[in-house]
Amino acid sequence: MTTRIEFQSDAPLGHVDDDMFGGNFLIDRDRMDAGTYDEAIRDLGLTNIRYPGGSITEWYFDINDPDRTSIWDPMRGEMRELLPLSTFLAQAGAAGVGVNLVIPTGTLLEEGKLGSRHPSDAAFADVKAYVADVLAGKYGDAEIVGIEIGNEYWLSGEMTDAEYARIASVIAEAAQEAIDDFAASGDAPRGWQEPEIAVQIGQYGRYSTDPGHLQNDVIMEELSDEAVAAIDAVVAHYYTWGSYEELANFGYYFGRQQSWLEDARFAGIEYHITEWNTANGRTEETGLKQASALLWMFSEMVEQGVDAAYVWPVQQYNSTNMAGNEGDLGLSLAGEAFRLLSDSVKGMDLVAREGGTAGDVHVYSKGAETVVFIASRAEAAERFVLDLESLGLDGQFYWMTELGADGPADEVGATPVLTISAGEENAAAQQGFTVGSYGVLRVTFLDGTRTGTDADRPDAYSGSERADILKGSGSADRLLGLGGADRIDGGAGADWIEGGAGDDTIDGGNQNDRIDAGTGDDLVLGGNGRDLVFLGAGNDVFRDNFQNGTFGADTVMGGAGNDLLVGRAGDDTLIGGADADTVFGGNGADKLQGNRGNDVLYGGGGADSLDGGAGSDLLQGEAGNDVLSGGQGNDQIFGGRGDDQIDAGDGHDVVEGGNGADTVRLGDGDDLFRDTGETGAAGSDRVWGEAGNDTLTGQGGDDWLSGGSGDDRLSGGVGNDTLDGGTGDDLAWGGAGEDVLLGGGGADRLRGGDGADRLDGGAGGDDLKGDRGNDTLLGRAGDDYLDGWAGNDDLSGGAGNDRLIGARGRDILNGGRGDDRLTGGAGADTFVFAADDGADIIVGFEEMDVIRITADGIGYKDLEIGYLGDDRATIGFAGTEITITGLGADLDASDFVFG
Repeated sequence: MTTRIEFQSDAPLGHVDDDMFGGNFLIDRDRMDAGTYDEAIRDLGLTNIRYPGGSITEWYFDINDPDRTSIWDPMRGEMRELLPLSTFLAQAGAAGVGVNLVIPTGTLLEEGKLGSRHPSDAAFADVKAYVADVLAGKYGDAEIVGIEIGNEYWLSGEMTDAEYARIASVIAEAAQEAIDDFAASGDAPRGWQEPEIAVQIGQYGRYSTDPGHLQNDVIMEELSDEAVAAIDAVVAHYYTWGSYEELANFGYYFGRQQSWLEDARFAGIEYHITEWNTANGRTEETGLKQASALLWMFSEMVEQGVDAAYVWPVQQYNSTNMAGNEGDLGLSLAGEAFRLLSDSVKGMDLVAREGGTAGDVHVYSKGAETVVFIASRAEAAERFVLDLESLGLDGQFYWMTELGADGPADEVGATPVLTISAGEENAAAQQGFTVGSYGVLRVTFLDGTRTGTDADRPDAYSGSERADILKGSGSADRLLGLGGADRIDGGAGADWIEGGAGDDTIDGGNQNDRIDAGTGDDLVLGGNGRDLVFLGAGNDVFRDNFQNGTFGADTVMGGAGNDLLVGRAGDDTLIGGADADTVFGGNGADKLQGNRGNDVLYGGGGADSLDGGAGSDLLQGEAGNDVLSGGQGNDQIFGGRGDDQIDAGDGHDVVEGGNGADTVRLGDGDDLFRDTGETGAAGSDRVWGEAGNDTLTGQGGDDWLSGGSGDDRLSGGVGNDTLDGGTGDDLAWGGAGEDVLLGGGGADRLRGGDGADRLDGGAGGDDLKGDRGNDTLLGRAGDDYLDGWAGNDDLSGGAGNDRLIGARGRDILNGGRGDDRLTGGAGADTFVFAADDGADIIVGFEEMDVIRITADGIGYKDLEIGYLGDDRATIGFAGTEITITGLGADLDASDFVFG
């Protein structure tokens, strides 16, 4: 459906003073910062507070003991806890709100029959002393903006109109005398303004049953001249009941004010409404329907010239409250409607009120800014077409906030839903706005265009503490979700989005956005552009789109919580934050950081950089030439395809290089490295085990494996590998291929495997076995064990008492210095000796074997050869003694080679 609204724009209908946004405080319920009333002050934008409340003022409050903390309630048969005046004023001052003090009237009357009572002898002095103490700051330094004489004299005050006029005269006179004394004392702070003294309007009720307009006359006539001079305002309470269509029937409330204005003695008197709302339990306008009723009532008060208003209740356990009950956080649907007003129309003029069966429109304006409220009364979504030209709003920049409900429109306690839509540009004389079922739409217009210098655009578009919907425009917006599970869509433009508290869903949209998700378990969609995202505390999810390269290069920081970050395409920087995060880089050259926590990082396609940080992390580089760093913790690192650079860091790490020529540093800890079976240069890895007892497995490719310090296990696998055990008692297998095995320091075990391998035990008592192939075994320092096994091997024991076994093949055995034991085995073996080699033993010298003497100047004739039985011989020369066992025949010159 469509509703067309035309405006008759003449003189302003009324002015909105800041004092229109007051609220009531209940001394026996509300608790300021010890409860949640202080949050309600902030959220509602209250300017003044009425204390100590309504009927409880007459029942419980004692001006001679305003700091009492409890009182007996005979109606309930229990003690009632009260908030002392000094506590209230201190906290009201801290909150920056003014205070309207209500002075009880019933307790100041003498005993007697209803209608005949007069003020007590002590009434004047008691009131003056109380007001004087309050103004002097005895109970706190909050600003006192008003002194209201009693609450509903005709009901909770339990008196007639004449009785009320008598006691009102005394209170007004006493209060004014205290005010005058304080003003003359010189103690008043700079800029201090006198509190306004307010008297009640005539009203029909239980204890005063004449028609209200007649009671008005009685009160005005009975007030003393001194009281008339002191009184600044007349007070009424404004409640409506029944249906929305009956709202206009309550205009008689305001007609009584005219009696005061028409009396010359009260010329210029202000009009205050110190309680207003739909009537609890007596209205059909509940839930979201109440919001539109409040907007109508507010504009009615403005048009009727009300100067100050105090909504009732702020917090109470009923169906019409603004902010739940004491202890609750957040605003009701009515409270959100109130906040829409307090946020936007202070100091403005009401310039139009139009409507029909589908809803009403209220227009407020000041200078370059105009605020339009559209309150729908339709069951279904309704489109309102406004004649903006008549208001001078055509061609202006505007933005919108819509109030809806998560539940039926009349449901008490339904959750408010705010939808904030960032700036648009109105190019037409008439503009249509669609409003949901019984919803309220606030449209704010500013002179000028989006890009023009005349448009004073807001710094930010803010939601509430509830679940809001915020929609960006085509330009750069700042969107603030605040509390609640918000849905925020930045739209086009380089936006700045803050989710605030709550489980939010945020879509950055196009362009380079800045997103701060805030606390809560948030879902953030980066969209196009180079976005900067702070996920904040909570188990958050970030997902990007498939925009490639630097155009989609996002920077995302996870914060506290177990986050999921999905970069997809683009050269992204994804930083996990404090807890156990999962990060997917996707395509592109990504930079991934896990930070603290046990993180999972997937690089995806492209040359990625992965840093696990602290914690036991899982890193997978996947395709591309990646750089992976495990950091602290027991990490699992998989390089994937590509020539990767891996630094496992501290901890007991497991590393798999994957396909490609990888460079790996395992760092401190007992680490495990294994590679794939990719052969040749493409699978040639370089691995440093560094500190710890490491296990390194090269498998395919010409690998270079270094164990570093610690007792390491190295396996070259297929390929021409270099294995360096480093310090420690290491175990190394060369595998297939022509390998180089270096034991380094420590008692090492080296196994050459297939191929012509070179085994170098280094320092320490090493165990070397060449296996198949023509191997070279170097024992070096230490008591070494060298076994050539199959193949024509070259064994050199080096220093120390070594044991050398040639096994099969034509082997060369050189024990070096020390008392060595040499066994040639099958094949024509050569035993090599030099001067000063020590006392060596040859086991099994066979017919094809030969002894080579390398000492300078030594020939056959210089040898001292002796026999010990049939199969044992000794040979001595230049400090070397050789014993041969298992000798098959006597030695002759053919068994020796010199030089």
